[in-house]
Amino acid sequence: MHVFYILSLHYYQMVNKEEQSHPDFYLNEKGLKAIRQAARWARGLAFTGLFFIGGMAWLGIKNLLDGSTDYSANGASILVAVLFIFPTSWLFQYASRLLKGIKKNDNELLNHAFQPLAAFFKWLAISTGILVILYLIFLSITGVASLFGWGTH
Repeated sequence: MHVFYILSLHYYQMVNKEEQSHPDFYLNEKGLKAIRQAARWARGLAFTGLFFIGGMAWLGIKNLLDGSTDYSANGASILVAVLFIFPTSWLFQYASRLLKGIKKNDNELLNHAFQPLAAFFKWLAISTGILVILYLIFLSITGVASLFGWGTH
């Protein structure tokens, strides 16, 4: 147990030393151009996403207020809008902060820009995992149903 602790402490110090050993890390003009272009595309995707999210939420709420009895479709459009508003806003924050940091040549703002991007990718990974699990559950249920001939009568 003591050897494991020493090895893990040594590894922790080694990793932290590697993280702090790049004080002169920089991007050349080609790298900055690529990041600027990626940030512009991200901002465009975020604008498009926010537009569609707003439209979905508006249609769902409007239909509910107009007395529509199709609660599942209206609820689904509102639920999707709520689920996607946060990652879309994180993508917009990333792009805006990154472009502003490059324009002002502000290293702190550039570092701050990557926090919403990390949140965006975390949400994307978790939601992808959930969808894969739901898909596997669906496949297993339909596989068992087809084996026993359920739903064929």
